[in-house]
Amino acid sequence: MIGSAKALAICGPKKCGKTSLICRLVAELSQRQLRVAVMKHAPHLHVLDVPATDTDRFRLAGAAATLLVTPGGWALHTYEKPPLESLWQYLGWADLVLLEGFGSSPLPKLVLRPSLDPSYAASLDPATVLGILDDPGRLPPGLFPDARLRLTPEAVDVLLHWIITDFLAR
Repeated sequence: MIGSAKALAICGPKKCGKTSLICRLVAELSQRQLRVAVMKHAPHLHVLDVPATDTDRFRLAGAAATLLVTPGGWALHTYEKPPLESLWQYLGWADLVLLEGFGSSPLPKLVLRPSLDPSYAASLDPATVLGILDDPGRLPPGLFPDARLRLTPEAVDVLLHWIITDFLAR
C-alpha cells in the first residue's frame, strides 16, 4: 500500500517491456475511471534541471529541494535519493500505483521476462512475486486462469481483469 492506494511493481530486466505494459495498463485502467499513478525507478542519474535556469541556480546555491509550480502541474526536485516510503505521500490519492522497476522493494510485483537475465530473477524475494510473465510465460498455478500466459494482448486483458477484480479488491 502507498497511503490508501494499492501498489504493484512491474519489474524485469532492461528492455523486457515494462514501460509498454505499464502504458497499456494505465490507459485501460484510466478508461475504467480508476486513478492510476506511476513511479519509475531509474538506475542512472537523470538531469532534473536545465542548466542555468532558476531552479538549477537554486540547486547550485545549495537548496535541498526545489518545488516548481506551473499552470500545467508541479515537480519536486530533491537532490538525493529518498527512501521509497517517503515518496508515498505524493501518490496516496491514487486507486493504484504502478511502479516500474523496484524489484528489490518489499512491494508485491509482477516479473516480466526473467529468462532474459536469469541473475535478475534470482535476486528477487519470492515472497513478493505475485506472477511471472515470460516467453513462453510462467505464472504460479491459480493466480491467473491460464498458467502458460505469454506477454500478448490477451495476457494484458487477463492482467487487467485480475487487477480490477482481485488485486484492487484485497
